[in-house]
Amino acid sequence: MSNYQMLDRNQHKQCGIGPANVLFAAQQSMVPVSRQELHQVLPVMPMAFYPLLEDETPSLVALQSLQPGNNWFVSPDGRWMGAYRPAAYRTHPFRLARDQQRDGLVLCVDDESPAFRHHVGAEDKPLFDESGEPSEFTKNVVEFLRQVESDRQMTRALVLQLEEMDLLVPWKLMAQAESGRKDTIFPGLLHVDESALRQLPGDKLELLSKSGALMLAQAQLMSEHRLDSLQRLHQLHLRIREQVKKTDNLDLDQLFGDDDDGNLSF
Repeated sequence: MSNYQMLDRNQHKQCGIGPANVLFAAQQSMVPVSRQELHQVLPVMPMAFYPLLEDETPSLVALQSLQPGNNWFVSPDGRWMGAYRPAAYRTHPFRLARDQQRDGLVLCVDDESPAFRHHVGAEDKPLFDESGEPSEFTKNVVEFLRQVESDRQMTRALVLQLEEMDLLVPWKLMAQAESGRKDTIFPGLLHVDESALRQLPGDKLELLSKSGALMLAQAQLMSEHRLDSLQRLHQLHLRIREQVKKTDNLDLDQLFGDDDDGNLSF
């Protein structure tokens, strides 16, 4: 369970961040993504629009499984199985929160995360330097989070533009549940109406092109072909689970390699 606390030099002076797995994302079947990630997400995951926020405004999301409560990109031992890990996961265990008293955003850290260290070790990144000032690592985290938040807001504006032009329609995906019966998954899921997009008059297409919303719409449509890859990833996931049951010495290093995209950059 997460427990985000505002970063405090007195409370967290000796603390740091160490290597950790991505089991925190193992039950997330979709993740918010932004326009800056389109080129990395497109070859890996199908994208759609889904109301993640309380005001029910659709957000651009990447689908990570066709079973609610499952993330097929997370291996049984917590490794990331995809070629690209979304920025929303690379910010873990940090987030920006609004401080009403200071009327601004402050950095918070999840002190329940396996990555959080109460005492900095040899392989850990310190949160503060010896003088009690934020470390270079912490400064980079803040800058990255600000970039992510800024791009998320811009992406949100583009999605609203598509919605206002009535280009987003229900996407009824069917998948087989564990019971064996096929059913509609993710009620409320939306995708771009390709036919309506083709019929838009030139002035509206030009408007979408200038804002970047057209590129987002086209990327979402092209990404739908990744549904087949998602199914293949599910089969791989099931095979790994079966092998884990049979042996305690499964060499996942050989399967996944050493590629780690956890650096703080898009």
